[in-house]
Parts: sequence; structure tokens; C-alpha cells
Amino acid sequence: MTATETKPKATPQQGYEVLCRLMAPKFTDKMTEPQRAAETATKADVQKKVMAHLRAVTGLTIALPVFHNNADFSDDDKIAFYKDCVSAIVHREWHKLKGQVGVGDKRVESPASDAAPIVSAPQEPPAPTVPAPVNPDSVIEIKESDDDLTKAILKRIIPRLPKGGVDADAVKQIVRSELPFALPDIHDEVKKALSNGSFPVERVKNLIAEAIKDMGVQRIAIISPTGEVKEVGRQHYKFGLLMACVSQRLCVMLVGPAGGGKTTGAAMVAKALDMKFGAMSLGPMTSKADFYGYKDATGEYHTTLLAQIAEQGGVMLLDEWDAAHAGCATYTNMLLANEEFATPIGMKQKHKDFILIAGANTFGQGADRLYVGRNQLDAATLDRFVVIDWDYDEGLEASLIGLTKPSPTFENTLGGILEPDQWFARVTAIRQAVETLKVRAVISPRATVHGVKLFDAGIGQTHVENMVIWKGMDIATRQKIENAL
Repeated sequence: MTATETKPKATPQQGYEVLCRLMAPKFTDKMTEPQRAAETATKADVQKKVMAHLRAVTGLTIALPVFHNNADFSDDDKIAFYKDCVSAIVHREWHKLKGQVGVGDKRVESPASDAAPIVSAPQEPPAPTVPAPVNPDSVIEIKESDDDLTKAILKRIIPRLPKGGVDADAVKQIVRSELPFALPDIHDEVKKALSNGSFPVERVKNLIAEAIKDMGVQRIAIISPTGEVKEVGRQHYKFGLLMACVSQRLCVMLVGPAGGGKTTGAAMVAKALDMKFGAMSLGPMTSKADFYGYKDATGEYHTTLLAQIAEQGGVMLLDEWDAAHAGCATYTNMLLANEEFATPIGMKQKHKDFILIAGANTFGQGADRLYVGRNQLDAATLDRFVVIDWDYDEGLEASLIGLTKPSPTFENTLGGILEPDQWFARVTAIRQAVETLKVRAVISPRATVHGVKLFDAGIGQTHVENMVIWKGMDIATRQKIENAL
């Protein structure tokens, strides 16, 4: 670029093209040189690869259950939507650099309809992204209005910033707008490609990224089918795993100690997906009428929150699942197994976006020394759920009182992603061992189906087996089965 040229204002379309150039070498089988790959790979080919890649790497951070599973959307619709998602991600990066973008020392061309013309007359240099330094004696003030995560990150990076070297509001804005949902394996490449902006901004961003990594913070963002990006803030360190299950429309049982945030986690799923939320505590006196309603003496039907959400769509939490009597399992099985459910006024159609989450303190094996009022769960009922061990998140707990403590690390792909034939062989081998050893466990075809869906969501074998096969099985029994394989 000559001194008489200026860079055109960046557009989302340019962002997509830059990302395509970055990703083309990864997905073009017989081309190793990035430039040749970028020139040879067609836009449609790259779009399809981008869509497949996003499905694989963002299963824990981007939940698109309605979009993924709705047959009304064609493949072209999905490709276009994913393109818009990628464009939005890159465009947000550009916005922080005031529309200046470059790959190496070359200007990125965009379609004539999108790009501003190149001006041949001499121009003033672009304004710096970060405002001019404030008074050298000033410091970045942490205000009460700042959210807990912003405060925590600022406390870590302020000592490493030059006094008065950056504007306080600019730093806070960068903190709040850091991309928690950036694709992990290309984020560094995107940052390098967009590194022609103001160095102070990049330096501050790097400090923030380091601070977030050190803190073990997990920020979740949801991209809806309309393209709206919604950040749900800091959540339980397994919230992403829960969202991955929900994105595959699996029924989930959260098993964990009292006060561990099971209800909050379920409520946040509904909030993130803009769905109605309902909760119902089960117990020894829970009746079928509590599930599906009843007719009074005059014949008038009185519905329930569960029946409404099942028919209209939404997220329903059945809490204290292991404290309920055996009949509750029967009532629920009808809802889980069929596309329709019975009410006192006839059959109702179950909504395609009905999400059921159960909360329990035990894995359905009966009372223990802490939870003496718990019942054993029917194996057939337990088999219908994927089970997440929802333990305490001390990092999240500390943040509630203004302290900073890393949450436990969670590697979603732990154990690797199996192909369907590999998973089928694994499940059938475990089933044979269970039958031979006469272990009290059900390893039904649902384990195969649920497992493949979880692999599609980017969950690794270790977590998949814990959720669909082992489900809290004691270590000794599990080891006995493993030894028999």
C-alpha cells in the first residue's frame, strides 16, 4: 500500500472473506500454500467447511438447537447463517480497531458494493483506536457499576498498565467486549491478521486475555437463529456441557449437592434461549394431577405449568427427582417417550422445543448418609436421561462475594471424538460385559444414540461415557466391567 492510499472501511463481508482465507488452508485437502489455497478454494466450498467446523468446535459455546434441528431450514439457509455468525465475530474485532484491517501489509479487497473507494489524494493518518493519554497522575477507577468479572480482570491488569497510558472507559469497553465465543483454534490467527491497528489496543487486549486465562473464567455466548448474540456471563464451569446436551435436545439429569446451582443452571438455559422456564419440586405426595392437570367437579379443566410448557415449548425443571415416588417416573416416561401426552381432556402434542431437565442429589441408587430421604430410580427411567455430575464451582462461589478464584478446568473434548462405528463397538462391548457380570445397569440403544449426538456436539469420549453409560456407578463395579472388556 502506498502513502497515498487509505484502507477502506471494514465490512462484515470483508470479515468473512478474511476468515475464509485463514481457514482455507485448513480445509483444502491437496493445497498446502495459503495463498494458492485462498485463490483456488471456491467460496461455496469454504462456506460448507466453515459450517462443519463451527459445529465441531463450538458445541460448548454456541447453542443453536432450534436452528440445527429444524427441517424448515435448508442447507443453504444454514450456510448463510453460519457465514453471518462468522462475519459478526470478525466484525466485532474490526470495530475495536475502527475499521482498519490488513493481512500482512496488503489491503483486503471487498466487493465494490461493500467497500469504500480508495482515495488517491494524501490523507491524514487514521485516528488512534485508543484515545489520547489522560492525565499521567490518573488511574483506572473501578466503579460500583462495573460487573464482578470486569472488576476482577481490571484488578489484575491495572498494575501492568502505564499510568495514564490508556483511557479508563476504553479499557473497560475492551474488557466487556472480549470475544468469549471466538473460535479457539483460529482466534490467534484472526488477531494476527487484524494486528495493523493501534498497538496499545492489542497490548491491552493481550493483557486481558492473559488475565481471563489465569482466572479460569468461562463466559458463554449464545447465537440465536436470527443472528443475535447474547452473552450470559459467568456460569457454572459445566454450563457449556449442559448447553451442548440441550442443543441436541437430550433430556438431562443434573446430579449434585444441595445449593450447587442446579436450578440456576436450568433457569439460565431458558434465559439464554429466550424460552419460558418452569420448575416443579417432586416428593412423596406428587400426583399425576400435578403433572398434567385435573377436572374439577364442574368438569372444568385446570392445567399445570408442566403441561403448558410441554405443549407450548420451554425449559422445565423437575427438581428433587430422586425424592419422588415411583409413580412420578411413570408419569414422566409417557412425556419423554412419545410425541403426545395424555391430559384429562385428551391427547396433547408435545412441542418440538420442549426441554426437560431433572435435578437430583443422588444418582438414583437410593438414600445415603447425607440424603436419607432419597429413593432408588427405575433403571428404565434413568436410561432416558444423560447425567451430568453438577458439583460445586468454587470459582463461581467466590465471585458471588467479590473474590477471585479460578473455576475448575473443563476440557470438553477429553478422550477424543469417536466415529459412530467406534462408539457402537464400545457400547455393545460394555453391554456384553454388564450382562455377563450380572451388574445392575441398563445399557440400551439409547446409549448409542445419545452418545453419537454428544460427539456431534463436540463432547469427548470420557464425558460421554460418564453421562450415558457409567452415570455415577461406583468405582469398583466400573473397574470390574472395564477389566472384562
